[in-house]
Amino acid sequence: CRYQVAQRFIDMLRLTMPRAKILFNNADLHFLREMRTAVLAGDDDALKSALTTREEELAIMRKVDLTLSYNEVEHAIIFTHTAGGAQVAKLPWVVETEASPAPFSARADLGFLGGYGHPPNVEAVEFFVGSVMPLLRQTLPGVRFRVFGSNMPERFKALAAEDVEMVGFVENLDAVYQSCRLFVAPLLSGAGIKGKVIGAMAAGIPIVMSPVAAEGTGCRDGFDCRIAETPEGWAEAIADLYRDEARWRFIADNAQRFAAEHFSFETGVKTLRRGIEKVDLFPPPSPTALVALSS
Repeated sequence: CRYQVAQRFIDMLRLTMPRAKILFNNADLHFLREMRTAVLAGDDDALKSALTTREEELAIMRKVDLTLSYNEVEHAIIFTHTAGGAQVAKLPWVVETEASPAPFSARADLGFLGGYGHPPNVEAVEFFVGSVMPLLRQTLPGVRFRVFGSNMPERFKALAAEDVEMVGFVENLDAVYQSCRLFVAPLLSGAGIKGKVIGAMAAGIPIVMSPVAAEGTGCRDGFDCRIAETPEGWAEAIADLYRDEARWRFIADNAQRFAAEHFSFETGVKTLRRGIEKVDLFPPPSPTALVALSS
């Protein structure tokens, strides 16, 4: 898991266990995340570093038997960058849906969740506070933006306001998913699949998110989520769902059904089975063991 770990051990594994099938879960495309951040910041040095990461990451993918990736967008990138030289399959993400989500009337405010040692989450909060909250203060006065998660940087203190609450780490995600009326994911960079988004879908809270946050989820704007790109688009989408209970319920119900269908344990087993069979690993009917068939 992750290319930096593979770099340390891949050659030794090939030498000592030449018949072994090596599967590699990269979690997300590091070079894609780094490139997006570098371009967003206009940082040439960071872009050069991302290009180095790209070569290192792709080198590992060429050496393993199978790369497992959550995000179909990244499958296409890997295919084009390796000219089909890397075998790729989908790695499932699995969640359980909430049986009794809190109703519209019992909720208030907007929530975001992230670990702030991860730069895309910091960028997301700064963008939302700086560009979206000024518009929401006009359309939804008094509605708070509540920021949850660990390792908040010191500079977040300057963003706090009467309607911007830096909550920090919480033990139970119900504090996010069952108390806020909307979940927002204003990610401007990043890669992979966003577990916070799928978690929100399964929990029964409608999501407004960026195109980057939507990658790999299969969400459909206006049906099981809202996708926004500009500050004005964000403000419009949030106000629409925040005020309209029927519309809120429509999005929340569709999102939960989508999560139950596409991110269930049963779907995950089928998805992973299809992936590892590409390299002649054939699970038995009961997914408790793997059987490798080799000549």
